[in-house]
Amino acid sequence: MNTDIAAQDIERQIASDIDACHTLLDLLDQEQEALKARDADLLEQVVKNKMPALSHLEESAKRRASWANITQEKQSSGKWEEFVNSFNQQQLKEHWQELKRLTQQCQQKNEINGKILSRQQQIYGRLVGLLRGQTSAPNLYSAAGTATASRSSIKVDEA
Repeated sequence: MNTDIAAQDIERQIASDIDACHTLLDLLDQEQEALKARDADLLEQVVKNKMPALSHLEESAKRRASWANITQEKQSSGKWEEFVNSFNQQQLKEHWQELKRLTQQCQQKNEINGKILSRQQQIYGRLVGLLRGQTSAPNLYSAAGTATASRSSIKVDEA
C-alpha cells in the first residue's frame, strides 16, 4: 500500500500541516480579540492572513486522500490511519495524532469565534431595529403562564 510514498514525504507534509495549524491557532486568537474589541481593521487583516493557512491545510488534506487512495465518495479517516500505521514508525504516528489534536483545537476556536460574531450581529440588528422603531415584541408571560407578545414599543426619538 505504501510502496510509492516514502514515510519522510508524509512526515514532511504532516510537519508542514502542524506548522500551519499553529499559525491558524494564533490567528484565531487574534480574531477573537478583534471580535471582542470590535476592531474591524484588525479583523479584516486577520481574515486575510488566515487564507494561506486554510488553503495549505485544504491542499494537504487532498494530498493525503490521494496518497491513501481514498475516493471522494468514500472518505474515511480509518483508511488514512491504516495507511500511517502501515509505515510502523512511532514518530510519524505521534505527529499524526498531534495534527489531529491541533485541527480539533482550530475547529473549536473557530466555532467560538463564530458564536461571538453571531451574537454581535444579533445585538447590532436589535440596535438598528430600536433606532428604526422596528422592535420585535418581547415575549412576556401572562398570569396563566403562557407566552404572549407585547406590542407596545417606542421609537428612540419619541422616548
